[in-house]
Amino acid sequence: MQTNQQILILKKEEIVLKLGERSSNWYKISYQKGEHVAEGYIWGGNLCVGYRNKNGYDFLFGLSKTENRKDKRSGENFKQNIASIKVLEGNTLVDEVFFNTGRGEELSYGNFTLESNHKLQNVELTLKAAVSGEACGIASYDQYVLFKDKKLIALPQLMNVGDADVYYHSENFIFPNDKGGAPNSIIFKMEEMEKDEKDREKKKYSSKTYLWNGTSYQLK
Repeated sequence: MQTNQQILILKKEEIVLKLGERSSNWYKISYQKGEHVAEGYIWGGNLCVGYRNKNGYDFLFGLSKTENRKDKRSGENFKQNIASIKVLEGNTLVDEVFFNTGRGEELSYGNFTLESNHKLQNVELTLKAAVSGEACGIASYDQYVLFKDKKLIALPQLMNVGDADVYYHSENFIFPNDKGGAPNSIIFKMEEMEKDEKDREKKKYSSKTYLWNGTSYQLK
């Protein structure tokens, strides 16, 4: 099948296949093949997690592969999931951008949304891909991608995690059209809270600004 091929899921099979850190069921599907309707089976890991259409373009979000990595601090090997967002015109790939994403329990849910250009110069629209877990202490990740001149530009990834009311780490962007935003600037905000043995809250804050020149961004 071609990329961006539409399918109809007929049945979700009980069989689960795990490749690297990705696990998914098999699905029985039907799809258009020339002038005929064909049936077959596909692994869920090859299906996009999210789809959006805007201004004649199709945007697809999904998990692409798993790579072997080595932790720089500990030296231990681990498997890193790589996600991607593709932009297509019909079945023609226009551009694709890759980025790290969650592992294991962090991949319980996925969400893919289309946002405005946030008043960033020359940006046509913004895409947001998010993955998250369903338990306390499991991180969630937000990946913003700018779309301009048929190119996808990934911003630094955001991570949020919390454990009940004992600890949390929160990251977010403030865009020019947000309260407290500045023209053609993307402000990164981090807030962290941890309770000590006497149940007292200790908070940390940090921020940095990325400047957008209409083509690319750089740290101020």
